[in-house]
Amino acid sequence: LATGLVVLGFGSGASMLDPLQAALVNPRNLAPTLIEGGAAYFDWADAEVRVHVLERVPAMFRTLGAMYACAQLVGVSLMVEAPEGQPTTSVAPAKVGLLAADQLEGARG
Repeated sequence: LATGLVVLGFGSGASMLDPLQAALVNPRNLAPTLIEGGAAYFDWADAEVRVHVLERVPAMFRTLGAMYACAQLVGVSLMVEAPEGQPTTSVAPAKVGLLAADQLEGARG
């Protein structure tokens, strides 16, 4: 279940943030103007592309950084300590396949 939720988070995050990033960087939906080696790029020499696409990239990083910071602050504010007397659910290292150094040496030799 946990692995599935992690994969869901990665996939849904990309599907929601890709359109947002495109809207922040390229709201006019301009096409790349420079073709080299079969790949398309945005050309710094094109004034319209530079102003309406390339110079918007730093602002996009600031906006996304602020959004991520807000989401992390919400997550941190929702964290609470377990009530007194309630056992925590931690996994012992031996149960997840980690070996101590002396056990590792014995396994090799």
